[in-house]
Amino acid sequence: MFAYSSFTYDLMNLETDSFFELIESYVDDFGKSLSLYNNVLAVGCPYIWAGFKGGDYHTGGSVDIYDLSTYVAGEVYYPIKSISPTFSDMFFGESVSLCNYSGSLYLAVGSSTAFQNQGAVYLYKQDSITSSVWNEIQIIHS
Repeated sequence: MFAYSSFTYDLMNLETDSFFELIESYVDDFGKSLSLYNNVLAVGCPYIWAGFKGGDYHTGGSVDIYDLSTYVAGEVYYPIKSISPTFSDMFFGESVSLCNYSGSLYLAVGSSTAFQNQGAVYLYKQDSITSSVWNEIQIIHS
């Protein structure tokens, strides 16, 4: 079982007896896009929306990175990194792609609604020392 998205972590700080007392409806696209390279799995979740009593919560999406070399069947499996955009409503994570170039691992993340619906591709490079660190190196948009 995979635990996922910034949505889960943000809601853990709410002061309530039960998360389910607050939520009225929930929509996410976890798994909309996937990319696998060796033991690294990138999972796109381009939109997260929840309707709560008293208001809505939404993000511009996220990409969760998993290290499958540590996977144990039957246990809850948390991402080593969750990458999110700085702006909301971007559908960040609609497409993801991992690749190895010259010994370094790169991640490309697509968002069709970024930059006023022009779209964009965000490029990240995995830190060579700490696998849970991904640095944004470039944003490509029209």
